[in-house]
Amino acid sequence: MALTVEDGTGKADADAYVSVASFKAYADGRGLSYGSTADNVLEQKIREATSYIDSRYRYKGMRSNGSQSLEFPRQSLVDWSGMEVTGLPKRVKDACCELTLRAITEPLYTDLDRGGKVKSETIGSLSTTYADDAPVGKVWTTAENLLMPYIRDPKKGQLTGPMFGGSTEGYFGLGMHDAPSPQANVQ
Repeated sequence: MALTVEDGTGKADADAYVSVASFKAYADGRGLSYGSTADNVLEQKIREATSYIDSRYRYKGMRSNGSQSLEFPRQSLVDWSGMEVTGLPKRVKDACCELTLRAITEPLYTDLDRGGKVKSETIGSLSTTYADDAPVGKVWTTAENLLMPYIRDPKKGQLTGPMFGGSTEGYFGLGMHDAPSPQANVQ
């Protein structure tokens, strides 16, 4: 089944952030190998990478429309530079390509015994102890760094407030979202 690639308009049937041709151009331009992977397999891996992007993180702003199938494009999305991001960001496409490369040789998600929370492990003379707050599973650093300007800060930008069961402290200030009073402009 052919990919339906998001074009930045918020398609209701999109299932990929990049096409096979775009993925190959990205990989070839960087000297990255995808071997002799068939196009139909690349399509599957692109879908897997797209799903990973959409399910692994929570992003700033909100989806552009209620009928779109993917997390991007977004409205009210501002990057680290304070610039509004519209359409489908290049960084999201690049992250999708990076994750597709990883997905060719290993699964992006793996089921872990007991959630992967290893406190201590000894095999022969090798020993591993993970920090209590260590992430479970692999961290795909390149893709995460590409997506970082769009990821909500879990300490500041999460949806909170009475309707979400949390505090509004640190999320918005009193009156910040109030409409200006008509009397405010009267002199």
